Amino acid sequence: GGVGKTTLAKEFYNKKRSHYSKCCFLYDVRDNADKGSLNLLQKELLRSLCGWDKPIVSVDEGIGILKKHISTPNVLIILDDVDKADQVYELLPDLTLLHPDTLVLITSRYRDVLISSGVEESSIYMLTGLTTQHSHELFCLHSFNRPHPAPAFQSLVHKFVEACGGLPLSL
Repeated sequence: GGVGKTTLAKEFYNKKRSHYSKCCFLYDVRDNADKGSLNLLQKELLRSLCGWDKPIVSVDEGIGILKKHISTPNVLIILDDVDKADQVYELLPDLTLLHPDTLVLITSRYRDVLISSGVEESSIYMLTGLTTQHSHELFCLHSFNRPHPAPAFQSLVHKFVEACGGLPLSL
């Protein structure tokens, strides 16, 4: 992690949400799944889709309810930090039922999770880290309020930038 998937997804969501009649950003799916809280995410998604306000006792119950409401038109759904295909299924149990003008964006560290979830290869975009030059500029702007360090710090900055491997969050 650390390349900026969630940050970009948030920015996309904030810029595009006004174009959709209903929107839902489900943060940190992986962590919620690990805590056994996927039914809470299901409820949040259903609240966004159709105003659902009843408890969802189990993930299986949530899957059944979602299948009935997933075809809602003009929806933007973001699933953040998915690490297993089952998580996509438990939140979007049948992708073929999605309305054609619904947009789903999924962030994941794992390409194979997306493919296993039924995402078309041509729809997958892999983020890469920053170039050394951009990493250097970002680090210096945050550390020195200018794009280049004083000569005395040049070597140290180079070591920091190298150690961060182009990950903006690390820089």
